[in-house]
Amino acid sequence: MGAKLPDARLYARLEGLVEQLSKAPMSGIPQACGSVHESKAAYRFLG
Repeated sequence: MGAKLPDARLYARLEGLVEQLSKAPMSGIPQACGSVHESKAAYRFLG
């Protein structure tokens, strides 16, 4: 992966987020993530 992140754990989070979002590419983040908890985590990561 070409992303440069400050913490190795973030690479795993990025891979998981990309996988979730790629399963529903036309959906918004809340719909693609499926739960409030996962949506908040995605927004925190992207922020």
